[in-house]
Amino acid sequence: MIDHPNAKSSSTMKIVESDGLKTVIVVDTDLKLNRDDPGYDGVKLQSLRDACKNYVAAHHGQIDRYSIRSWN
Repeated sequence: MIDHPNAKSSSTMKIVESDGLKTVIVVDTDLKLNRDDPGYDGVKLQSLRDACKNYVAAHHGQIDRYSIRSWN
């Protein structure tokens, strides 16, 4: 699990791409992802993105990338 106050849950999924099988961590958040939405907070979103990048780096070889999905 991503350690961040706005990461509400996470799961992994496998994706087949042209260069092989990839493992993606999908992070669910309560943050708005669209800049045009009321309540959008770019600072919090960037903080969540940084936490996801750090998680992927710490799990090199197990997780290939991340995806953030909003509950909103």
